[in-house]
Amino acid sequence: MKEINIRNFYSTLTGYFKVQPDWDITLYISLLNVVIVVILIIAISKIFFRNEKKSLFVVKQLSIYFSLVISITLLIFFSVFYTVYESYIYIHNLQSVLILLCIFQIIILISIWNKTIKQIRSNNPLFLGLKLGPNKLHDDNLYLVRYFNNKKMFFIVILIPFLLIFLKPGEKYLYSIVFDNSGSMDVQNTNALKALSEIIDNLKDNSSFVISSIPFCSGENDCIKIIMNIKKNMKSITAVNDTGSLVSNTVVFNNKSELKNYLLSNEIEITSASSPIYECMWDNFSKSLELNVESTFDKKRLIVLTDGMDNLYDPNPEHGFKMPGNCITGYSINNIRMDDFYNRITFIRYFNSNQGVFNTCKDLEIIDGESLAAIKSGFNNELRDIYFDREFLIILFLLIIISFIIFYSIK
Repeated sequence: MKEINIRNFYSTLTGYFKVQPDWDITLYISLLNVVIVVILIIAISKIFFRNEKKSLFVVKQLSIYFSLVISITLLIFFSVFYTVYESYIYIHNLQSVLILLCIFQIIILISIWNKTIKQIRSNNPLFLGLKLGPNKLHDDNLYLVRYFNNKKMFFIVILIPFLLIFLKPGEKYLYSIVFDNSGSMDVQNTNALKALSEIIDNLKDNSSFVISSIPFCSGENDCIKIIMNIKKNMKSITAVNDTGSLVSNTVVFNNKSELKNYLLSNEIEITSASSPIYECMWDNFSKSLELNVESTFDKKRLIVLTDGMDNLYDPNPEHGFKMPGNCITGYSINNIRMDDFYNRITFIRYFNSNQGVFNTCKDLEIIDGESLAAIKSGFNNELRDIYFDREFLIILFLLIIISFIIFYSIK
């Protein structure tokens, strides 16, 4: 589990307020929250306290109290659910909005409770700061104080939504990612590594990654040896049973921290060993199949970052790679097709090119990757179902606990 210290907590909290939220969704959530509170106040006063023989002041105060508790509970439920089960809040940067809405309602709740107790005991009851006229009967005032004190435990219901964290089944995710780090990918490869490393901390722990790239070669002789081993056609690639003979550097990570260290260690450097993208994909697919036998994954995705040029730089057709008529994703290992194995296959295209891979893989999703922002957006879209904003949940939980302590300290 990622360590949460004071510095991390402070930077996370301030970071939420520095990031601009999705204002349309913010407006909808805020208005809906207000509407819910108003409807609850009316409904509770008319339905649950319709036979209440106490004063209007008593009924309204009780209605506001229960309405705010229910509203905060629904807000926390929404926050926990769409953090644990979905990535909606993280994707739309709504953490600061939800924190502020929660704080605002808690302040009102505690303020009304505190003022009510003091005003009743001073025998000068007010409703939202306004005098109600003649003092109410003494027994009504005492009744409200006793009722409030007896119903303090109702505040605990706000903590119930956090149980959702323990109710979600332990899904496992497998993400196969292929980097095209050939000579034409200099800036784009750097952007891809940076984009992925920046979002790794918010991925769930129960995720595995199979990362493939073109092997690095430092000298002409070294590069020639690698190039001479590159397969000339699709048949020779898909016929390989021993993936160690493929021109690909594939590494498996079952820990997101190790993956981040790998991405930041410059292990995936620009190489002159041509562009055997299909060999990298096939090697990645083979190792992903082996990994799935050991640990069955609920969701599996393949992400390929490339400009689509698979060994097309050799002008001699006899030596260069011969592009097939169909995409490699239609081929199979042990009767398991690549496009059947993965729940989703996506290409992040570095350039606006329709050559090579993109000519054959026409039915797959191809998204823009011409800039750092575009690549990061692509990763956000493809990895969104394994985002987990642990810090946000901790902030909400601590907020409720602090409020709970303040609430119970009111005498």
